[in-house]
Amino acid sequence: MNAFPFVATGFLLGLLLCAGCSSPQSATLPPTMTPVVPPDVNLSATPGVPAPGASAAPPTEVPIKPESHTFASKGWDLFEQGLYAEAIREFEKALSVDPNNYHALKGKGFSLQRLRRYPEALKAFDTAISLNPEDPDSWLGRGIALHGIENYNASMEAFEHAIALDPGNSEAWGGKGNVYFALMMCREAIEAYDRALELDPGNPWVGDRRAKAGNPSYCSPRPTVPATPKATTPAPEVSSSRTISGYIYDCSYPYRTNMGIEGALVQSGDSSTRSGASGFFNLTTVSGLDPELKITAPGFHPYNEVPSRMVNGGFHLIPESVYRGIYLVVWNPEESNPQNWLRKWEEQTQFVIVRTGASQKQLDSLLAILSADKYRNMTGGRFSSVSPPLMVDAKPAGSDREGKTVISFAPGIEFGGIGHSESWDNSGIISTAQITWDTNQEIAPTFVWHEMVHTVTTGGHINEWPSVVSEVEANGTLYPLDEKIFNCIYNSPPRRSN
Repeated sequence: MNAFPFVATGFLLGLLLCAGCSSPQSATLPPTMTPVVPPDVNLSATPGVPAPGASAAPPTEVPIKPESHTFASKGWDLFEQGLYAEAIREFEKALSVDPNNYHALKGKGFSLQRLRRYPEALKAFDTAISLNPEDPDSWLGRGIALHGIENYNASMEAFEHAIALDPGNSEAWGGKGNVYFALMMCREAIEAYDRALELDPGNPWVGDRRAKAGNPSYCSPRPTVPATPKATTPAPEVSSSRTISGYIYDCSYPYRTNMGIEGALVQSGDSSTRSGASGFFNLTTVSGLDPELKITAPGFHPYNEVPSRMVNGGFHLIPESVYRGIYLVVWNPEESNPQNWLRKWEEQTQFVIVRTGASQKQLDSLLAILSADKYRNMTGGRFSSVSPPLMVDAKPAGSDREGKTVISFAPGIEFGGIGHSESWDNSGIISTAQITWDTNQEIAPTFVWHEMVHTVTTGGHINEWPSVVSEVEANGTLYPLDEKIFNCIYNSPPRRSN
C-alpha cells in the first residue's frame, strides 16, 4: 500500500480526450517519505512486471533526502497552480539530489503529460515503476502516456496492472474506456466507463466520454473481442477477428461535410471490401486490434492508416489534383525544417492580443478583421476567430501559451509581420502559435490573414501558383485550391503520413 498516493489524476487522464477538465485535489506530500527500492523483478518485457511464477523480494525502505523532499513538494505546489514547466524544473532538482525519489519521478511524469510530452512522460513513469512496481499511480501514468503515443495494447496492459494493484481505481477503468473508445470498440468502452462511474459517480470527463461512446455520431459499435490479457503477462497481439466499419471520404470538402467515395478498395492482409454509395465500408479482419488498412480509389492518392486514427468516423482520401499542393505544404522539406509533418489545431485556439506597443488604430483594425472570420476557411470549417480576443498587457510565457494564438507588436519586425505555430511534443497537434507585427505596421486584411495561415499548419511560402497557400487575396480570401488543401489538413489525423 502506498504511503502517499498521487490523488485526483482524472483531469490528466481526461486530457487525452477532454478539454474542460477540473483541477487536481491536493497532492501534498507528508513530512517523511520512504519509497521502496526495486524488488528482484524481470524488466525485459514491461517495467515492474515480475517474471511468471516469480515472487518479488521484500522491499527495503530507503528514506528520501530532505532536500529532495523540499524540491518535490515545491514541484507539486507548482503543478497544482498549472505551472507545469516550472514544476518539472523542481522535480528535476529533487531527482538531482536523490535519483530514487520516485514521487518526484511521478510528478515529473504527470507534468510532462500535461504538456503532452508523452514519450518523456513514459520514461519518467517507467523509471518510477522500476523503483516501486507496486505503485498504481505510476502504472496509471504509464497507461496514459502510452495512450498518448497510440500504443494501445501496452496502454491497456498498464491500466489493467493499475487495477490489479488497486481494484477501486476509477481512473484506470476510465483509461480502459479511452483505449476502447480510440479503437471504436464502443460497447467495451461503455462497460469500462460505467465501472469508472460506479467508483466515482461525480467524475465529469468520464460522464462525458460515456455519453459519446453511446452516441453513434461519435462511436460506431463493434463486436466484442477477447478479454485483454492479465497485466502480469506481456500483452500479445490479438489475432481474433474483428469487424471494422467506417466511411471513405473526399478530404477536400469542409469538416463534417462527409462527401463519400463509392467503390474505394479497403484491404487488411487477405481481407478486402469496397465502400458503398455513401462511402460506408465494413471489413472483417484478423490482423489485430488496430490493423493498418490500405485504401485506394480512382482519382485519389493511396492511403495507409489504422482505424484508431479515423477522423469523424472515416478515412479522408486526398484527390490527386490536390495532392501536390498538400505535399508541398505538409511534407516538402524546407531548409529550416527538413522534416515537415502535418500539423493542425485539434481544439479552438484562444486569441490573445498584447496591447503593449500597439496603437489604438492597429487594435481596432485587427479586431474588425478577425471578426470577418476567414480563419474558419483556414481550418476546414472547424474553428473560428469571431469570439472576442483576450486583451492583455504582457505577453504570455512558457506553458501559459498553451492553446493560445498570441498576437503582439514590437519594433524592428519585418514588413508584413512574422507568424508560426509550434507542436511541443512533435505530435502534430499545435500547442501554441504567435504573430508579431511592427509597431508601425499597417494592419490590413492581406497582412493579417497571410500571417494567420502560418499559425494553422506547417507550411511556409510555397511559391508555386496556384498553390501558394500563405498568400491570400487583398481582402484575405483564400484561393480555391488553397482552401481545399486546408480542408484536407483539417480532415486528417495529426502527423498524417504521405
